[in-house]
Amino acid sequence: MEKTGSFYQRAGLGKHTQPASAGLLAWLRQVGASEALLPAFGDSLREDVEEFPLVFLAESELLRVNAPGTGGLCCGIAQGLLVVGASALSGDPVVIDLRDPAGAGGYLNHETMWSAADLRGEIWRAAHSWEQLAVLIDQCKFPSNYHDAKQSGPPGT
Repeated sequence: MEKTGSFYQRAGLGKHTQPASAGLLAWLRQVGASEALLPAFGDSLREDVEEFPLVFLAESELLRVNAPGTGGLCCGIAQGLLVVGASALSGDPVVIDLRDPAGAGGYLNHETMWSAADLRGEIWRAAHSWEQLAVLIDQCKFPSNYHDAKQSGPPGT
């Protein structure tokens, strides 16, 4: 049976959630998230959650990592990539593409992203949409890091 609800509920992390703050939703709109993607963030995590092989960021950490001037990966949000977690094995950031109406998701390579002028060229998409991303995570089929994702080929192959 397919799960319904937010990204975290569909990914099997619903027991760790709370309603998303109005501040998070307003910030997502401000940074360019489509209205179609906002329901994915109807809730947020209370604390960082490890669901091997991924670690997902709580709302406060998600805002810190993506916000300019905090020493996080703010260059990603400027290019439309929202960091929602990381590989527990390598630290490769898991991102959702806010410029894609479906919210395609995948990895950035932690070894090359810091020197890349265009992070959008560095993402390896592992899912066509946030919904597919959540299903892959729930079914333990999401690649464990950037290199595994790249070896498995484009989404749906």
